[in-house]
Amino acid sequence: GRADLPWKVAPVRLGRDWQPKASFSHAKHGSMLCKQCHDKANSKLSDDIAMPTLQSCRNCHTGLAGAARTVASPCQSCHRFHRE
Repeated sequence: GRADLPWKVAPVRLGRDWQPKASFSHAKHGSMLCKQCHDKANSKLSDDIAMPTLQSCRNCHTGLAGAARTVASPCQSCHRFHRE
């Protein structure tokens, strides 16, 4: 609010969908901490989106069979983009 300072805060404009043909919902992952999938601690840039690796997803999503403490999830759970 000081007129003698030339600072302005620009509004944050986040991309809504980085993979528009994928089927992913942050709402279904609400019980997790962001840092469990997004490694921003090692980020050097403010525009780094820190896309999770496939291995990060596979820590919880183990395919059709599932296992203890994992989610049984076929590939099509997220990868429906192969079918238009």
